[in-house]
Amino acid sequence: LQDRSAEAIDTAIGPALPKDGILCSDTWRAFGVVARKYGIRHEPINFHAGERVREKTWHIQNANAHHSRLKGWVRSFRGVATRYLPNYLAWHHGRERRQETNDHTNWLRTALNG
Repeated sequence: LQDRSAEAIDTAIGPALPKDGILCSDTWRAFGVVARKYGIRHEPINFHAGERVREKTWHIQNANAHHSRLKGWVRSFRGVATRYLPNYLAWHHGRERRQETNDHTNWLRTALNG
């Protein structure tokens, strides 16, 4: 994202939000703005106040864990050129999917199709 504005977040995730979806995010206000725009429920998690899970259902642990793995992986290259960022993200995505299965066919399919 260029910034954390509602417009930038809407551009990034808005088209993928299903009409009957629920947006679970941190408490950044822009997420609420986007949820209201699409008329969907928003479940903000206040991580800084110590909230991790609400009602045993709502959490952002998966997103935080993925972000941490991605940052660590990119750090191993000492940064990547913005020009090639889509390639690195596809590579990381393939590595993540590869860990889910041992099927070499899936690895090859991911490499060829992104």
